[in-house]
Amino acid sequence: MYYQRRANLDDAKAIAPLWMAFLEERSQHDPGMVLKPDFDFVSYVKQKLESPYIYGFILEYGEHKKIVGFLFVYVHDETPSLDYDGVTDSPFQPRRLGGAIGLYVEEKHRQPDAICLLVEGAIALAQKLKISDIDLLISIEQTGVHKLLERFGFKKAAIQYTQHYEIKDKNLPPLKPQVSQSSKFIMINIKSVYRSIMKTLGWAN
Repeated sequence: MYYQRRANLDDAKAIAPLWMAFLEERSQHDPGMVLKPDFDFVSYVKQKLESPYIYGFILEYGEHKKIVGFLFVYVHDETPSLDYDGVTDSPFQPRRLGGAIGLYVEEKHRQPDAICLLVEGAIALAQKLKISDIDLLISIEQTGVHKLLERFGFKKAAIQYTQHYEIKDKNLPPLKPQVSQSSKFIMINIKSVYRSIMKTLGWAN
């Protein structure tokens, strides 16, 4: 018999080896995913469980309710990306998004009905939080997950291509253009003038 429930901090130690197995399995199909040696998966899982925007669900099996699988999802209100300077608006209406961080079930327990318990728990949460869109990135080799999602009404929306390059040179160039010395000087002067004005108005200590 399988059971599904929300994960809590006390479950982190049991979830950690499953998460490691999940990433090891993923890395076998993606050469760009190289795991760090001796990574602390217990702390990693705890950090996710402590996040207010991440929800974990676990799959338990048998009389002793051994944890044999998990599904972690995230939710957020969509806003323009803060990763790029100058991006302040978007032409699209904002959405309330949900997505999966990781889904893994031990191989001998990968039965459709058992996995459905995890997915149903996540969908029920999405309905409760009034999530407008659920976006999922699924590896091409996970054909079983594709079929499962289609059973729940999900539609294939995109195809992702990847290419891995071996970069042996560790001296990487900066991605962000360097600020010129003249620009730095201007910024320093602006800050200096600002502080002088604030001090004159008595708004600064």
